[in-house]
Amino acid sequence: MPKKQKPLKIYEGKTPEECREKLNKIVKSYPEGMSMDEISEIIGISQERVRQIKNKAERKFRKAFIELKKKDSDKLMKCIEDGEI
Repeated sequence: MPKKQKPLKIYEGKTPEECREKLNKIVKSYPEGMSMDEISEIIGISQERVRQIKNKAERKFRKAFIELKKKDSDKLMKCIEDGEI
């Protein structure tokens, strides 16, 4: 049975809307990006967990991109050419 994770510090006692607002402020304040260390400090999780989440998100994007490409490659190419992607 998987170990239950502790809630992230930024989420404690907040509504989903408040959490989204806080995360949006964090993202906007770092337009050049953030290191895994900075992310782990802000969210309150280890750098290893940040890396795992990043890798999982990349796999999901790759899978979605492949599915989109299979379904409608012409439409995808037009979006790329138009700068929408």
